[in-house]
Amino acid sequence: MLNFVVKIDPLIPLSDASFLSCGFSTGYGAAWKEAQVENGSSVAVFGLGAVGLGGAGKIIQIGAGAGEKSNVDINILGIIMGRTLKGTILGGLKAKSDLPIIYEKCKNREIQLDELLTHEIKLEDAYKASSELLNQPDCVKVFIKI
Repeated sequence: MLNFVVKIDPLIPLSDASFLSCGFSTGYGAAWKEAQVENGSSVAVFGLGAVGLGGAGKIIQIGAGAGEKSNVDINILGIIMGRTLKGTILGGLKAKSDLPIIYEKCKNREIQLDELLTHEIKLEDAYKASSELLNQPDCVKVFIKI
C-alpha cells in the first residue's frame, strides 16, 4: 500500500532521503509538531533509534534498549495534574508541506542526518544487517545500497 509520494531534490544523498521517509521525520515531527519541544530542551524518549533522535538537545532514554520490550508505568495523577503523554503517527507531519521544510534544514546543515547513519551495507549483506548489526547498541540506521 502506498501512502505518500514526495518528489525530492536529486542532489540529496539517498541515505538522507531514507531518513526523511520515515524514522527521523517521525521523531522530528513528534518533537516539532506534536510536543512543540524548543531547541535545546531536555526530553524523555521511550525507545531510541532514528525516531527517538529527532531533534532534542538532551535525550533521556526510558525503557529497554533496541530489540527489547519495555513496560512503562504511567502516573495517571501526573497527567491529571497537567503532565502530558502523547502518541503520534508519523510525528504529526504533513508530507507535502512539512517534509520540504525538513529537507531544507538538512540541505542547510541545520539538521545533520549523516551523523545518524551508523552502517552502510550492500544488498547482498542485508541478512547480516538483520541478524548482527541491528542487535548492536550503536546501530541507529543501516543504509542498504542497491
